[in-house]
Amino acid sequence: MPFVRLALAWAVHLYTACGAVFGFLALMAAFDGDYRRTFIM
Repeated sequence: MPFVRLALAWAVHLYTACGAVFGFLALMAAFDGDYRRTFIM
Protein backbone atom coordinates (compact mmCIF):
# COMPACT_ATOMS: atom_id res chain seq x y z
CA MET A 1 0.00 0.00 0.00
CA PRO A 2 2.72 2.61 0.74
CA PHE A 3 4.24 2.13 -2.73
CA VAL A 4 0.91 2.92 -4.40
CA ARG A 5 0.49 6.09 -2.34
CA LEU A 6 4.05 7.16 -3.13
CA ALA A 7 3.54 6.52 -6.85
CA LEU A 8 0.30 8.51 -6.84
CA ALA A 9 1.97 11.38 -5.01
CA TRP A 10 4.74 11.50 -7.60
CA ALA A 11 2.15 11.31 -10.39
CA VAL A 12 0.47 14.44 -9.02
CA HIS A 13 3.81 16.26 -8.97
CA LEU A 14 4.57 15.13 -12.52
CA TYR A 15 1.15 16.31 -13.72
CA THR A 16 1.70 19.71 -12.09
CA ALA A 17 5.18 20.04 -13.55
CA CYS A 18 3.88 19.27 -17.04
CA GLY A 19 1.27 21.99 -16.65
CA ALA A 20 3.95 24.47 -15.63
CA VAL A 21 6.11 23.57 -18.64
CA PHE A 22 3.22 23.84 -21.11
CA GLY A 23 2.12 27.11 -19.51
CA PHE A 24 5.59 28.55 -19.94
CA LEU A 25 5.72 27.40 -23.57
CA ALA A 26 2.33 29.01 -24.22
CA LEU A 27 3.55 32.22 -22.63
CA MET A 28 6.63 32.23 -24.87
CA ALA A 29 4.42 31.65 -27.93
CA ALA A 30 2.20 34.57 -26.91
CA PHE A 31 5.20 36.88 -26.61
CA ASP A 32 6.34 35.73 -30.05
CA GLY A 33 2.93 36.68 -31.43
CA ASP A 34 2.01 33.11 -32.38
CA TYR A 35 -1.46 33.07 -30.83
CA ARG A 36 -2.53 29.87 -32.57
CA ARG A 37 0.30 27.95 -30.91
CA THR A 38 -0.56 29.65 -27.62
CA PHE A 39 -4.01 28.08 -27.55
CA ILE A 40 -2.71 24.70 -28.72
CA MET A 41 -0.39 24.59 -25.71
